[in-house]
Amino acid sequence: MTTTTPGRSQQPPFGLETLGELLAWLDRPDPPDCTHRLEESTAFLTERGVELEPALAWLRDQGGVCDCEIVHRMLDQWGSVAGYVPPDEDDEPTAMVRALTPLGRSGWAIASGYLGLLSILLVPGPFAIVTGVLGLREIQANPKLHGKVRCWFGILCGLVASLLLVAALLQA
Repeated sequence: MTTTTPGRSQQPPFGLETLGELLAWLDRPDPPDCTHRLEESTAFLTERGVELEPALAWLRDQGGVCDCEIVHRMLDQWGSVAGYVPPDEDDEPTAMVRALTPLGRSGWAIASGYLGLLSILLVPGPFAIVTGVLGLREIQANPKLHGKVRCWFGILCGLVASLLLVAALLQA
């Protein structure tokens, strides 16, 4: 798909930078449901001190009769010209990449996983438990984070190691 540069006479009355910001605002990850009016656009432009009548007339002339239509009809023609490129939906790492790398992981989950592995030495066991619990709390507070399996791995390995450590200390 090629992007054509709109002619000078078609330029928005409020500038390309503001148009790019408007497109980014309307195309954000969790926008409100479209009311099939220009409510979001009107609020956005008002907040930036843009004269509404010519701005809304220009948006309608471009096919933007409501907020969702601005995104659907104008993004291809105006997005890159205005400096807005929609995020690629393939940017989200795959499950395999997330499993093998610490992308989007709780730092506590990572620490718990490694301490769980080191629990074979017995002494890191209690620390694996503590970091695992802290990791689970952090993940519960921020659902975008991953790492529950690492937390549970650290907690379980830490419990086994701690029990073995207590048994060894009692034998001594």
